[in-house]
Amino acid sequence: MPTTTPMLVRAREIMTRSPVTVPHTATVAEAAALLEEESIHGAPVVNTYGKVIGVVSRTDVARHLRESLDDAAEGPASSVLEALISRRLAEGNEAVEGLSAPVQEAMSERPVTADPESTAGALAELMHREGIQRVFIVSEERLVGVVSASDLMPVLVRYERERRG
Repeated sequence: MPTTTPMLVRAREIMTRSPVTVPHTATVAEAAALLEEESIHGAPVVNTYGKVIGVVSRTDVARHLRESLDDAAEGPASSVLEALISRRLAEGNEAVEGLSAPVQEAMSERPVTADPESTAGALAELMHREGIQRVFIVSEERLVGVVSASDLMPVLVRYERERRG
């Protein structure tokens, strides 16, 4: 039986297809509500044509609100702020200043992308080098999937089991 090395497994084989996306027209509140509703930590921001133009995470939302509240929270307090935001959004309260801003004001504008033919090993190296947990998979500039660090775990486990025999 041939060994399934991480260098042979392709992104297209392990990616989540049709991932949750945030439209570029969304507000920070809408993006935060979507992240909460989907129980995810981050999502790509896409333009009308499906091109990834950024990524927004719960941390980005908390950072944006912290900045809009004039240093209301620092360091570990951002975790408390993130929990407060989640709770207020769950209750339907959008009273927090900054939530009506366009998502572009909170998103990271440097999304990390890869090709569907990228290997699992290359994706792991990219995540490690960039200090990120997910890579957006694009084909012809359009989002086709996402590979997270947790998607790579089964590949590594399978490889290790096959290696040990």
